[in-house]
Amino acid sequence: MFIYADEKTLRESPLAQPPVPIRQISFLPRQLPWIRYPYTYDHSYEISFIINGNGQLMLPGTVLPLSQGQITILPPGTAHYFCKTEDERTMEYYVLLFDREESNPTPLQARLQGLDVSTTAAPGLMLAIEPVLLAVFQIADQRNKRLDRISWELIHPLLELTAEEFIRSGRRIQTTVPMYADDILHYLQQNICRKVTMEELSRTFHLSPSHISRIFMNTYHTSPIHYLIYCRMRQARTYILDPHLSAREIASRLAIHNTHHFIQTFEKFYGCHPDRYLTDAPEFRNFIEPPPTKQVEFDLL
Repeated sequence: MFIYADEKTLRESPLAQPPVPIRQISFLPRQLPWIRYPYTYDHSYEISFIINGNGQLMLPGTVLPLSQGQITILPPGTAHYFCKTEDERTMEYYVLLFDREESNPTPLQARLQGLDVSTTAAPGLMLAIEPVLLAVFQIADQRNKRLDRISWELIHPLLELTAEEFIRSGRRIQTTVPMYADDILHYLQQNICRKVTMEELSRTFHLSPSHISRIFMNTYHTSPIHYLIYCRMRQARTYILDPHLSAREIASRLAIHNTHHFIQTFEKFYGCHPDRYLTDAPEFRNFIEPPPTKQVEFDLL
């Protein structure tokens, strides 16, 4: 479930200068297909609140264990993904996104933006956060999934408490992104509509295929080819929203020349045939749709 703030929301805020320009809040209330591939928000900070279950936050070169009551903050451009542990049936958490402000940040925003990748355990604070965020979602349900004046007034005191908690007891998480790893990640994202091989990556980055695989796996916890397939499947669900495109045409656009293979791969990612996606998986479709008011690099979890 997602709720958003658009430019009209920001202009009509009851606060002359909102302490933090919140763009999106999401809540994952139950287990959905966990697709283990890194994603980034290139212009937004991300704060997550774990309210139930245990899991892991996969970060470049490291893994952060997560538990109920834990809060994390990720600066823009941090490749990551959340996943539950094998013995957990689900992990429930809220995610809040706010934009980077470099020229004139408010004091609260400056405190939050001063944090690197950080985490803090705050189960007591979560007892106050969870019912407020639940109320925000209930209000948004009546307002076309948009944040409004009441939502702003409810959320910002929680962010003040969150910033204080990070400053008091937060700890920085060390991440490592070796040379070339980020370049390879973006190269794959930008070439989903053409055939890409390990040999091509080797020529492009002047590294051996085995070295590229090792760098990518150690950094992002998956292989380059599997990540390329994921990026194609992510684009596929956007193409499917066009009723004039068949599965065969979508596969061709994504440089997948075997339509049956495309359908099998799509079913593995989304749990249904491409032709049934809009009717069989509405909750998953809503889960991964990008914000309608702001274009960001948005990948599913």
